[in-house]
Amino acid sequence: MRRLTAMLVMLLALSGVGWAQWNQDGQQCFELTKPETYNPDKALPYCNRAIQSGELTERNLATIYYYRASIYSYKRDYKRAIPDYDQATRLDPSMAQAFNGRGFARFFLGEYEAAAKDFQESVEWRPEDLYALLWRYIMLARSGGDPSSSLEQWTKGKDFPDWPGELISLYRGRLSAQEALKAADDSNPKRQREKKCEAYFYVGQHLLIQGKKTEAVKMFRAAVATNVTEFVEHEAAKVELKRLGS
Repeated sequence: MRRLTAMLVMLLALSGVGWAQWNQDGQQCFELTKPETYNPDKALPYCNRAIQSGELTERNLATIYYYRASIYSYKRDYKRAIPDYDQATRLDPSMAQAFNGRGFARFFLGEYEAAAKDFQESVEWRPEDLYALLWRYIMLARSGGDPSSSLEQWTKGKDFPDWPGELISLYRGRLSAQEALKAADDSNPKRQREKKCEAYFYVGQHLLIQGKKTEAVKMFRAAVATNVTEFVEHEAAKVELKRLGS
């Protein structure tokens, strides 16, 4: 999710982190975690040295921790990623993408309640992030809560005409699963494949929350079949299938 796993590409795309004055190691850490030059194995030593240098401001240090955490997440080493996300959010509590990253890591570890809190923090800082809102809903439901009322509170009086707004409408009970899947149609073949991957995954979660495991499995398999390996939804669908024994 450049061949990055699902999660990291999305996180980097969402991050919006600006680079101020860095030392050389910090700059190399950044350069080697950009999508077009991504090389996690080469980046990691630079990130380590930048963190240990004592030369960075708290905000810049938070960003380096975030990038190192993203590397660990790429490697599926979520238990090592979480402490770095902890540091990033401690040093820069407004870093919504770090809360997202930690939320994904906790999802992959099966820590749904903690993940829900992370996505809640992300939504607080960046309410326009509809994906964080979807994940907050899913994690609340998967941890035994009832997320419907809070979703209505967050979306009251708002319209979401553009993708993935249709998925928000699905979770609000305003679209059927078939309508949500149909909404993923796109004249651009690449974009349609990406949207279908997302649609299958989020419809699958919707069905799973309703206790419709057999139907959910079909959706997760369809998400994996799109082969959009750079999206977090693809990786998450694979994990769900493993959890469901399918």
